[in-house]
Amino acid sequence: MDGVVANFYGGVTAAWRKAYPKEFFVPAKDLRHFYIKEAYPERLRERLVELYCRPGLFLNLRLIPGAREGMRRLLRRVGTVQLCTTPIPESLVCMDEKREWTLKHFGPALADSIIFAADKTLHPGRFLIDDRAEIPSAQKPTWEHILFAAPHNRHVTDRTRFTWKTLHENFSF
Repeated sequence: MDGVVANFYGGVTAAWRKAYPKEFFVPAKDLRHFYIKEAYPERLRERLVELYCRPGLFLNLRLIPGAREGMRRLLRRVGTVQLCTTPIPESLVCMDEKREWTLKHFGPALADSIIFAADKTLHPGRFLIDDRAEIPSAQKPTWEHILFAAPHNRHVTDRTRFTWKTLHENFSF
């Protein structure tokens, strides 16, 4: 969900700049870490985690460009699409807000079928579209991992990174 349909990194960066305008920050386009807090000095990490656990952060994330139409195209082609997302353990509102955000942007069918999972390999499917280059796993997944392009995974050179535009140009689901 985050980094594929919802612009988590942009949302956190904007909230950080608003809350701490004179403090160090990393522009979302320059991130080199999947976990945004790893891009920040140790002295700022606690404040950063507190910030992205605040009520309203997930509700106000912007859509990734092309996400709405991309998801519609997937639904037309395969019939069933689910969001599988890892909740932020420190956040008391993350799961509820992700569900509400999905309802707002994609409707009740997708919102009601969200899978919250720390280990995505435990859930079957044909494909997993994810911006995380390496998916931690307890078992071999049943799905093919499609790497969604993001600044933090631009170092990946051994496979293609996709956007919503290039995904539909290169895959026949």
